[in-house]
Amino acid sequence: MRFIGSVLRVYSYIFEAILSLMALAMSAVIVASPHQTIRIGWLPWTPETLGAWLAGTGLLGLLFVAMARKIPVLVSLFALAALVLLVRGLFLSSYSFEGVTELQNACYLAAGALLAFVGSIPLPSRSR
Repeated sequence: MRFIGSVLRVYSYIFEAILSLMALAMSAVIVASPHQTIRIGWLPWTPETLGAWLAGTGLLGLLFVAMARKIPVLVSLFALAALVLLVRGLFLSSYSFEGVTELQNACYLAAGALLAFVGSIPLPSRSR
């Protein structure tokens, strides 16, 4: 059981780091194209503030993953926030999917975020 917890923890760190890097990359694209209005329909931010929010959450996520050895609860909080943001934006808002494939991808992303959250929960250490 300890092995599965360790594998899930590593998965969680990798998932949250990749999610943070993707947020930073999207922020860079938004900042690099100031004459284009970029809107990601399931995110709650306006096109004017989207780049700043993505940059901030991306940097915060990478910082929390880097600090995971000392303060593991930060990764859990970030994973929970990411899960809530994804589920709320994709499934509990007015956002609509263009087809079954897009819905399936959203479900896979939400399932991956849920698994990352479960894996990020700090386990109590055993005293020997």
